[in-house]
Amino acid sequence: GPGHVETCAARARLETCHEALGDARTQRQVLESAVEDLKKRFGATHVVVAVTLDSLGNAFAALGDSPGRKARLEQALKIKETLFGAEHAEVIETRAILAELRR
Repeated sequence: GPGHVETCAARARLETCHEALGDARTQRQVLESAVEDLKKRFGATHVVVAVTLDSLGNAFAALGDSPGRKARLEQALKIKETLFGAEHAEVIETRAILAELRR
């Protein structure tokens, strides 16, 4: 089914293919669906949800949608801060990207 680990992994590979092809619109659609399924499967604060939100933010960036990117990165940041703490490299990197978007 859609939330099965193998299905999620296949979607991740599909998302990567669309990114490589420059098809950010389809990449975004695949990732939006994947985020919802991953939340159902693993919970809204699982690391795989944060990683997928990061990728979704990149898809929004490729479409020129900075507010969309910012919203996804902020969601990912909340998860990362909860899981890893404020000083973790993933948290610091996401904060730096968000700081650039706010300029």
